[in-house]
Amino acid sequence: MIKVEKVTAVRGYLAREFPGAEIRDRYDSGRRAQFFEVGSGSSCHKVIVSGEFLEDHAEDEIPKLLKRFLLVEHLRECTLPIIVTNDGLKAD
Repeated sequence: MIKVEKVTAVRGYLAREFPGAEIRDRYDSGRRAQFFEVGSGSSCHKVIVSGEFLEDHAEDEIPKLLKRFLLVEHLRECTLPIIVTNDGLKAD
C-alpha cells in the first residue's frame, strides 16, 4: 500500500498550484496508482500517480519531481488525464 505521507505530498503540491480548488483522491487498485481530481465540473483536472513513482521517491522529493516534469503546465493544457511515472508524464 502507498504511504499516506507520499499521497499527502502530491495533494499538497496540487493545493499550492491550484489554490482554492477542491482536491479529491482515491487508490485505483486496478492500476496500482493514486488517482487525483483537481477542481470540479468542466474545469476538473485528472492525475494518475503510479504506485511505483510514489514508492521510489521520498516525500520531499515528490513535489520537486512534479515541478520538474511540468505537471501543472500539462494539466492546464490537456483535457486528458495525466499519468505520472518514474519516466515522466504521459496522457492517458
